[in-house]
Amino acid sequence: MPSLLREAVHSIGGPSIRSRATIGGNICNASPAADSLPALYVLGAEVVLTGRKMGTTTMPIEAFIEGPGKTCLKKGELLTAIKIPAGKHNITFFKKVGTRASSALAKLSLAAVARTENGVVKDIRLALGAVAPTVVSSTEAEELMRDKTPGEIRGELYRILKAYNTVLDPIDDQRSTSVYRLKASFRLILSFIGTVLLPDMEKIEKAR
Repeated sequence: MPSLLREAVHSIGGPSIRSRATIGGNICNASPAADSLPALYVLGAEVVLTGRKMGTTTMPIEAFIEGPGKTCLKKGELLTAIKIPAGKHNITFFKKVGTRASSALAKLSLAAVARTENGVVKDIRLALGAVAPTVVSSTEAEELMRDKTPGEIRGELYRILKAYNTVLDPIDDQRSTSVYRLKASFRLILSFIGTVLLPDMEKIEKAR
């Protein structure tokens, strides 16, 4: 199991729940606040569906989940496997914001992976949970960071946050408010970029 996914599933419920629950159940529940989903999205996970009449179908997890509590699982089908490609990412990040570290649904969460080479971001993916009907990401924001140096990424921060602002659609509920979720989302994104991604890139560059 990738370390990022291991960290994410460790935040699900408490030990008694984790000893009985399955990651397949967390996926099929299709909650926007599911702890495993942002990690699975950025890892490029695929789900395998099997039915007696339908045979076997494999699809990206983002195509499988259609909305809050809604998947494309048909009657007679089961989710039988999860495929996660071997990644070459050298930077990973997961953060869940909740009332407690576990045993509580997330107010919001962020998972991210990045691959850097020679002081440049070659691949990067971020996914946020509990801030829209499904887990969301922004290909526009990711493109603004791809093939960039730390200095270039710092110069794009305003446009990066603006790109995320177009995909975030949080709600008010018993766990939090939309205003809090929006502000906390931007802080999580900036925390990953400013305290994890860029310092790691600069550290690697200095060591060369």
